[in-house]
Amino acid sequence: MDGALIFGKNSSGKTVYLRAVGTAQLLMQAGFPIAAASAVMCLRDGVCTLFASAEKSNMSRFETEAAAIDEYMKTMPCNTFYLFNEPFQSTEYKEGAEGLFYIL
Repeated sequence: MDGALIFGKNSSGKTVYLRAVGTAQLLMQAGFPIAAASAVMCLRDGVCTLFASAEKSNMSRFETEAAAIDEYMKTMPCNTFYLFNEPFQSTEYKEGAEGLFYIL
């Protein structure tokens, strides 16, 4: 699989699912067993996550996330496993969707 887009209603478990997938990937990469009936996973050269956090700079959340994604794309290896949880949710839908279109 080259990618997956997870979507659904608020409070439907999207973030929990994303965290579980990321945890399973990290455990598998470290050689630990994962809690699953079955799984098909491959080793990646890197694992990169973007989850909401408290703003730590004078930039807006959108600017902070855009800068982080730009940095990830420039510095992470080609075979990186990316987990982005609701990027650009703090901006208008049209602008956020356009930004995500170019990333994806």
